[in-house]
Amino acid sequence: MHRKPRILVSACLLGARCRYDGRANTCPAALALADCAELIPVCPEQLGGLPTPRTPAERRADRVVARDGTDVTDAFLRGAEAACALADRLGARYAMLKSRSPSCGYGKIYDGSFTGRLVAGSGVAAAALAARGVRVFDEYDAEALRQMIEGPERSIAMLKNYRAELVGVLGDPVDGNPTGAMEEAGFEAAGLNWRYMTVRVLPGELDDAMRGVRAFHMRGVNLTMPHKIDVLKYMDELSEAARVIGAVNTVVCREDGTLFGENTDGKGFVQSLRDAEIPLAGKSVCLLGAGGAARSIGVECALAGATRVTIINRNQARGEALAKVIAEHTPAEAEYRPWVGTAAIPEGTDILINATCVGLHPHGDQCPDVDFSGVRPGMVACDVVFNPVDTPFLKNAAARGARTLDGLGMLTNQGAINFELWTGVAAPRDVMYAKLKAEFADS
Repeated sequence: MHRKPRILVSACLLGARCRYDGRANTCPAALALADCAELIPVCPEQLGGLPTPRTPAERRADRVVARDGTDVTDAFLRGAEAACALADRLGARYAMLKSRSPSCGYGKIYDGSFTGRLVAGSGVAAAALAARGVRVFDEYDAEALRQMIEGPERSIAMLKNYRAELVGVLGDPVDGNPTGAMEEAGFEAAGLNWRYMTVRVLPGELDDAMRGVRAFHMRGVNLTMPHKIDVLKYMDELSEAARVIGAVNTVVCREDGTLFGENTDGKGFVQSLRDAEIPLAGKSVCLLGAGGAARSIGVECALAGATRVTIINRNQARGEALAKVIAEHTPAEAEYRPWVGTAAIPEGTDILINATCVGLHPHGDQCPDVDFSGVRPGMVACDVVFNPVDTPFLKNAAARGARTLDGLGMLTNQGAINFELWTGVAAPRDVMYAKLKAEFADS
């Protein structure tokens, strides 16, 4: 039995902002389609749903101006992008919009990339959807849409798409990396036909792996050790954070074939502190390590209000480079200290962070060589290692009276950011965190 075709419908036509609930107060024309199609409500902003210019005098060349004179071109373009992304993810072939939205909807957008200027002011989302092969109807054309669905195109419209959109992680080691379980739980909760692949890529194999990313038409990848810095040379564009940090852990594969690099490690870590109500403002941070994750965390902590960041690392060049980046690009003071033998925790440290891979599965019994006598009650000890959850580092710190924060919160938060960068859909964070908790319930 074929599934019903999917129709993108303005949420305002369904009388509900986010979800169609079958209530009788929905638009009769849209409701009449409910028995032959699956209606997918979209919020106005997803369809360029801001005030639409109604006369030529209200439209400037290549721009969209609302009736009150506000320039809303960028919002219209964002709406067009979101509408197309939604249509792609759901395999939708039809859209029903407010009557004014598609009325001028067959204009063009230069080069189809949404980076150019507008040719037609209104109906941008409709024009963009039409360019994707989505048939756009207004609210008065319900009968024509029904005939289209039940007519000669029925067999085509009913075809099921067996190809999932692909994302994944590249690195070594990755056998104990639970990101795929978390992301796929999120995809399922959001109703997305996406898959996350966990791929072992050894040092020296990244070039082949990145060619594979393009050949498989993947939507994006995560990078973990040891590739977060080496992957920079493959990027066409970097976020400001990735540029300053000098490392990428998330790649977005754009539709025009370009690769965009972002760094979400530090953002996820800082959010986990906020979730635990641990303030950074005015705090002194001690960072163990100076690799890709450490660089991101150090910069983001400094930007979030830490007044001092001390980096302890065995590789002097990397440690000094990170201290320089923090000092030059943030308001915080930064200092490098060599890690020789057992590391001493600096006096006055408020937040101690293990940003190394020491203790990561399958070496969960290992602990960074730190003098834990420097840990005092009231200090916060954090570990970026998530497998195992309760690491030897955290156990030793807790034994000295420190409050501890494991790596699950950081992993969930950066996973949610990745999810949204790739799909354009709000991440179901609670579902993703619950999945991680379940994965490590017995660890």
